[in-house]
Amino acid sequence: MKKLIVLFVFALFQVSCNSDNEPKVKNTGIIGTWKLTGHYVSAGGPSNWIPADDSYTYTFNSDGSFTSTRFPECKAGTYKTDTKTLTLVYGCPGFTTTMEKPAGTFIENYTIEDKQMYFYHVNYMRCIEECSDVFTKIK
Repeated sequence: MKKLIVLFVFALFQVSCNSDNEPKVKNTGIIGTWKLTGHYVSAGGPSNWIPADDSYTYTFNSDGSFTSTRFPECKAGTYKTDTKTLTLVYGCPGFTTTMEKPAGTFIENYTIEDKQMYFYHVNYMRCIEECSDVFTKIK
């Protein structure tokens, strides 16, 4: 009986092991096309949401790639997510806006509520008060 239990436990471990080493995109809620629709800004007083007049889009694919209309110099790259952080790495050699570090990498704390995604800037946009962006899912 002991041998049978040991054999069963060993078989269970073999079945449950995963040899897939491919990186995974953890949050499928981000997949799709998102359009910038507003900014949360302050001019030294209370912060307010204002409509975005500089709208651009991000399209996040399930393979960890993205395209964007944000920067004309570089329109694509890769991304990674964890529970609350989105890391965008633009894929054009030498690309930088000089406001992000490391060059070409933008880090956002983010949340998704219904069809709205909120970005809270981490490594750029040095705001004195809170500043963030809201995107609306369009596809």
